[in-house]
Amino acid sequence: MNIILPKNQYRSAIADLLVRSLWQSHLGDRHHLTQPQLNQLAASVDLSGGNIRNAVLAAAVIAQSQSRPITFADVGQGVASEYRKLGRQLPAELIGDRASIL
Repeated sequence: MNIILPKNQYRSAIADLLVRSLWQSHLGDRHHLTQPQLNQLAASVDLSGGNIRNAVLAAAVIAQSQSRPITFADVGQGVASEYRKLGRQLPAELIGDRASIL
């Protein structure tokens, strides 16, 4: 079952904590993401648990092909792929110089 916690003014800090835990669970220990980067993903990425898993799997494939741990940029590519599959645009906070995800 996929539960989507929509990003809006009603989304609580507890929801962000749960989503960050989901990212951490899927990423495991072979990644180089910082806590601020995980916080940014939790607060900005509006995907279901299954889509988060798919984004992490795509990031893992990228990292594995280069024999290195998963980076924030790898996750960004996975997130972008999931948004494309859903026919949605990436949130503005994930694009450009401020975010450094893409």
